[in-house]
This record gives sequence, C-alpha cells and structure tokens, in this order.
Amino acid sequence: MNAPSTTSLHYRAFTAADIPTAHALSQAVNWPHRAEDWQFAAAHGTGFAAEDNGVVIGTELRWKFGADRASLGLVIVSSEHQGRGIGRKLMELLLEELGSRVTFLHATPAGKPLYEKLGFTVCDTLDQHQGNVGEVLPVTLPDGERLRAATAGDVPTLIDLATRAYGLERKAMYLALLEMGENVVLERDGEIVGFSVLRRFGRGLVLGPVVAMRSPAICTPGR
Repeated sequence: MNAPSTTSLHYRAFTAADIPTAHALSQAVNWPHRAEDWQFAAAHGTGFAAEDNGVVIGTELRWKFGADRASLGLVIVSSEHQGRGIGRKLMELLLEELGSRVTFLHATPAGKPLYEKLGFTVCDTLDQHQGNVGEVLPVTLPDGERLRAATAGDVPTLIDLATRAYGLERKAMYLALLEMGENVVLERDGEIVGFSVLRRFGRGLVLGPVVAMRSPAICTPGR
C-alpha cells in the first residue's frame, strides 16, 4: 500500500466548526475531553488544523497570556497519519505565530521527544490523580481560619490570588472557570488567602485551580 501523499495535506486556522471532529480525534486516543471542554479551550485560544483531502486529521491550540507568555495544548494527530511530520508542522506554525513569547506546554511521554527537538526543556513534572472520592473527613482549621462558599464580590480577589500564584495574566479564563464551577474560599482573620474550584471536565469532575498559602484546608475536596 502506498503512503498518503504529502501534497494532500493542508494547514489552516482552527475554527469552532472543527470541534466535533477534534472531539472524535481526542476520543480515539482515549483522552477524556468532552465536546464542551473543546469548546471552552477554543473559546479562549486559537490554533491550527491539519487536513488531508478535506478531513481534519490533526489539531493544536494555543493560549496567550499577557504580552509575553503563551501555552500550547490539544496537540493530536490521527493514528493513521502519524509519522508524516504533521505534529511537527503544527508546532512550527504556532511557534512562528507566537514569536518571542515564553511558551510552555504539558507534554505526554509520546510527545516529549518532538517538543525537545523543537527547543522545549523540562521544567517540572505534573502528576494527575483520578478516582472516586469517598467519605471526606473533616479538617480541623487553625484558629482564625474558615471555609465558605465564594461570592461574586470575591472574584477580583480570587483572580488576583491566581495571577500571583501562577505568574500569568489569565483573567478571562479565570472568570470563565469561576463561573462554571463550585468555588470555596479560605479566609484567615477575615482575609481571603486561598480558594479552589470544583468543575465538570471529561468523564467526571476536576478540582482546580487550587490556590492556597500553605493550608491543608484548601486541598480537601468535597468540603
């Protein structure tokens, strides 16, 4: 059997109309993303799609933060079309568009060699924990601390805490995450010093973002 011709490949901007096909690509590689998760990602970023004879076979999205930072994600190439340099081309297109911005991504073991060839270096390791949460034992808080549900009036403070913690300007994304989730804040002597967001994602729920100033309370799900 002859290999697919590279002349049938076409790269273009990712659009909202690509979300159903992109969702199917992520399901094929057993990623948990729902169509709604793709919609959220695309609403806050842009990217490129790779087409073969008019069919989307690869995706990559990027998100800009402030004037000099960015991240990449949702890099997928259909298994039938891997080995054709499509993933590398998608990366090169986005990196060219991002220019001198400091850019980071979360790499899977399969994608890590490609990213290193493109100049990325490992800065840390991210562990993913998933399972069914059973009974959660109460946490004894230090004197002066309390947990409560967040209110609309807390939002500016929460965004400021998240920006300071992560060092990135992501106000629009934080606003959207806070709007879709169940939000708990940690107060210390009347001052908000942390918060967590519990929200729908993939096949269940995700706890995050979580921002706290060294207290066990904010890391306790289900409270």
